[in-house]
Amino acid sequence: MAKSVSKEAELLGMMEKRLKRVTPGPKVRDFQASSPPSQAEQADSQKVERVLFSLHPEDRKTIQTLSAWFAGQGVNISHSMVIRSALRVARPGDELMTAYQEARKLDQRLKKTKKSK
Repeated sequence: MAKSVSKEAELLGMMEKRLKRVTPGPKVRDFQASSPPSQAEQADSQKVERVLFSLHPEDRKTIQTLSAWFAGQGVNISHSMVIRSALRVARPGDELMTAYQEARKLDQRLKKTKKSK
């Protein structure tokens, strides 16, 4: 029994030493704070904003088709990069307005289908 107590004390001592050596992690910013982040904090933060949005099956098929086209060109590309590439070639004008109207009709059609179920 004396051996197990000394063994426990030894293990506790080792754990305490290890805990003392642990350095504190980076400062976590409180999101409830009303003051804007400093320039240094802004520079340290990620420059990419992650966004979550929903796609209709037709949109996913278009993205997959574009990915397949890129693959045919010898480019291995993610769906995210396909969307970003498409955004870079999009320009204001009649073609964009037509694409918006088609997407809007699709949304309305799907809403009607859901209501009827």
